[in-house]
Amino acid sequence: MRLVIDKILNLDDGEHRFSFECKAGEIDLSKTDFEGNEIFPAVLKTDVVLTKSGYTFYMNLVSRTVVHLVCDRCLADTDREISGSMAVVYTNNKHQSVQKDDEELRLIDIRQNNSIGLDKDVRDLLILALPVKTLCRPDCRGLCPQCGADRNHELCDHAVEETVEIPA
Repeated sequence: MRLVIDKILNLDDGEHRFSFECKAGEIDLSKTDFEGNEIFPAVLKTDVVLTKSGYTFYMNLVSRTVVHLVCDRCLADTDREISGSMAVVYTNNKHQSVQKDDEELRLIDIRQNNSIGLDKDVRDLLILALPVKTLCRPDCRGLCPQCGADRNHELCDHAVEETVEIPA
């Protein structure tokens, strides 16, 4: 995924929108879980809102896809939509000061670079958007620690251990 600078420079100052779609392997994001299943099997969709002001480009990037994960409690396969966003300012002005706290400033020499690559940013956004804990559903009961039965689908005679939260 690339934005060609020559084409951006020919655009009028103001807001411009771009959309990209690709497979995970096209941006070097093809990852598999411990069973060999693709984690990113769906198409990755990225929307870019680029605001041009002379030779400074303010870019808001939003990427989303569906990931294939395994439930941490019952080990069931589950699909979940994830998304991530970021704001980046590209400029050839080393003394750029118009920058918000949540934006990353990147210097770019528009005479030597003819495009802005988005692959790494999209890859980073989606990896950071992966959940720390995955549940197939919010009320997942998990597996019985004694017999291994999936408590979502079958009952076993083993007692469910109660957990007690200790106040901080």
